[in-house]
Amino acid sequence: MLYRNMVSSASLMAGLFAGQMALADVTAQEVWDNMVRMAAMSNETLTGTLSQKGDTLTVNDTVLTYIDDEGTTVTVPLGTMTLEEKRNGSVEINSPDSYQMLVNVAPEDGEKVEIVIDVTQSDADIIASGSREAMKMTYEFGKIELDVSSLTVDGEKVDAKISGTLNDLDGAYEMTPNGGMILTKSEMSLSSADATVKATPPAEEGAEKEGHLNLELTIADVASASKATMPENVDPTDFGAMVEAGLDTTGTLTHGAVTMAIDFADKMETGQVNASVASGLIDFGLVGGVVSYRNTYRDTSISASGSNIPLPMVAFGLAETDFNIQMPLAKGDEPQDFTFLTALRGLTISEDLWGLFDPAGQLPHDPVNLVIDLAGKGNWAINLFDQDEAKTMQGPPGELHELNVNDLELTVAGASLTGKGGFTFDNTDLTTFNGTPAPDGTLNLKLVGGNTLLDTLVAMGLVPEDQVMGMRMMMGLFARPGDGEDTMVSEITVKPDGQVLANGQRLK
Repeated sequence: MLYRNMVSSASLMAGLFAGQMALADVTAQEVWDNMVRMAAMSNETLTGTLSQKGDTLTVNDTVLTYIDDEGTTVTVPLGTMTLEEKRNGSVEINSPDSYQMLVNVAPEDGEKVEIVIDVTQSDADIIASGSREAMKMTYEFGKIELDVSSLTVDGEKVDAKISGTLNDLDGAYEMTPNGGMILTKSEMSLSSADATVKATPPAEEGAEKEGHLNLELTIADVASASKATMPENVDPTDFGAMVEAGLDTTGTLTHGAVTMAIDFADKMETGQVNASVASGLIDFGLVGGVVSYRNTYRDTSISASGSNIPLPMVAFGLAETDFNIQMPLAKGDEPQDFTFLTALRGLTISEDLWGLFDPAGQLPHDPVNLVIDLAGKGNWAINLFDQDEAKTMQGPPGELHELNVNDLELTVAGASLTGKGGFTFDNTDLTTFNGTPAPDGTLNLKLVGGNTLLDTLVAMGLVPEDQVMGMRMMMGLFARPGDGEDTMVSEITVKPDGQVLANGQRLK
C-alpha cells in the first residue's frame, strides 16, 4: 500500500487517468475531473482549489488521501499543480519537484507508527490526451527519490535513515467506460530501484555498545502490464461484490537481478544475510470468476552467518522456484478446472552445512528437487465471500470431482521418488470411505536408490537397523522390483466399491 502510494503520488496519480486514445481533444477540467473520479474508485480522495486562466487550470492545496479500515492513513499534500492545454489537444500536468507523504498507522491493537517521507522527482513529463470519455496518461520520470525524514513508534522517535530511488520510470494508463463497466490498460517500466535502511535502536541496559540494523536492496529491469474490466459503481474494497459484478483482470510483472544485504546486531546476537535472485515473474488473473496466480524465481542464493549459527557461514542455492495455482471463486453446481503446482528445482546447501550430519561425505550431495503438479475438477458449494453462509454451512464447502497427479518428484541424497496418476470421485457416496467421496483411479510410483539410501543411513548411525527392516517390509508390501538396479515400482489402485490394490494384490 505504501509503495503504491509513493509511486502514484510521485507520478501525479498516473494510475488515476483513463482511456484509449481518441481523435477528440481533452480539456484541463476534464482531466482533473477524471483524476478525482479514478481516485474515488481506488478508495482514495483527491481534493484541491481550482482556478482557470486561459488554457491553464491551477489547482492549489492539492491533497491525495487514503484511509483503510485497519487504521492506516496516507496523506500526500501536493501543493500547487497546473494542467495546461496544448495546441495538439493534450494536457500537460506539472507539479512541485518535491513534496511529502504522511503515513499514520494506528491499529486498535499494536504499535502506532507515524512516518514522514520526503519525495523528490526530476525530469518529469506527464501528458493526458484523448477525450473526456476516453483518456490516456503517459508519464516519464528520470528519477524519484524517497527519504524518510521522521519515524515515530508509539511517540518515540526512531533513529533511522531510510531512503529509496526509482530510476527511469515511465508508463501509460488508459481507461474507457463501457455500459457501467470501465476498461483499463496500463504498462510500466523501471530501469532500476534501490532502498537503504540504517537504524540504530536504543541501547539496551547493560549493553557495551548500541545495536544496529543495515539493509541494502537493489532491483533491476522492472516491467509490468495489466488489463482490467471493473464495475463502475461498486465499492472497490468489497472484492466479493466486485467479482459478482463482473470484475476481470490480468497482469504480469517481471524483474531482473535482485540483491539484498542485511547486517544486524543487538545486546545478545549479531548476524549477516545476503541474498540474490537472477530474475522473477509474477502472473495473475481473474477472468470469468476463475483466479490464477503464478510466481517464478530463477537462480536464488542465500547465505547467512552470525552468533547463533554454529558455522562460519551457511549457504543455500535454488535454480528454480515455481508456484502456480488456478481455481474458480464462484459458487456453482458444475465442476470447473483447477490446477496446483509447487516446484523447487536444484536446491543446494553448502558443504559446511552438509558436514553437520554427513561429515564423512557418505551421502550424495546432489541438488534436491521437489515437484507437486496437480490438476482436476471441482466446485464450491458456498459463496466464499459470504461470511454468514460460511458460518452456517452444512457439510464440506465444495466438491472434488477429479484429481490428476501430472507430476510428483522428490529427489534427495541419491534417491528419487516419482509418480503419476489420476482419480475421479463420487460425491454421492460418502459411506464407502467414511465421509470421503468414493475415489476411482490409479497412482503409479517409482523409487530409485531407496535401498541404497537406507543402507547408507544405517551405516552413518542415523537410522536404527530394526526401523529399516520395518521400512523394507512396508516397501515389499506396496512395491515390487522394477527395471534397473535398486528400483521399486508400485501401482496403487482404488476402486469405487472400496477395494485398494497394490500391484494387483488387495490391501483392503
